[in-house]
Amino acid sequence: MASKDEQALVMVMTVLHTPEIFDLKPFSILRARFDPVELAGLIGDFGLHINVKFESAPKGTRDGAAVAFYDSVEDALFVNFTDAFSISLQGLVIHEAVHALCDKNKAKMDIGTSESMAYIVQCHFQMLRAGWGAPRPGAGARDGKDPWDVVFAQGTEIAERLESGFETGELSAFSYQPMRKAVNLHPNYKDKISQPAIYNGFKRRTK
Repeated sequence: MASKDEQALVMVMTVLHTPEIFDLKPFSILRARFDPVELAGLIGDFGLHINVKFESAPKGTRDGAAVAFYDSVEDALFVNFTDAFSISLQGLVIHEAVHALCDKNKAKMDIGTSESMAYIVQCHFQMLRAGWGAPRPGAGARDGKDPWDVVFAQGTEIAERLESGFETGELSAFSYQPMRKAVNLHPNYKDKISQPAIYNGFKRRTK
């Protein structure tokens, strides 16, 4: 029988095989680029350069009791679930996979930019999976004002602009600045957004 770590790895690989990933739009924030083809390409890194561990993390992206966290020091994705049965759980995996991609690319950015990128991609992915017209991703009171929810409200707006073609390539300040402010309202990142995100490349050696 597969171990919990092995089950978690299969789950992550399954999410990265989701066809909607290729429908995501590429974009940049302050010249830091997100490319959905590169995100899907992480399939070749998980289990090889990136450990997947079934283990509760003290911090991370949450959906109810589910938590996912990418640790760039250990090159490891921690999850406390092994079945991404819902779109929101799949979104958690995508969010943390974006951080893993930034680590692979040794992206130079602060926490505000890093989390802005991850939430935008997460929201866009969940919207594509759920279908246009479905309720947007959210958290807390889901009113666009709750500190836990505002990142989803802003992320969804930007995802809609990317999907419509209103935003292409480098995000405008019109989109990016409200997103960055939303990240600063989030309890996990408040007053930390100017701190550097530690992305120093994969360090695990293949056997």
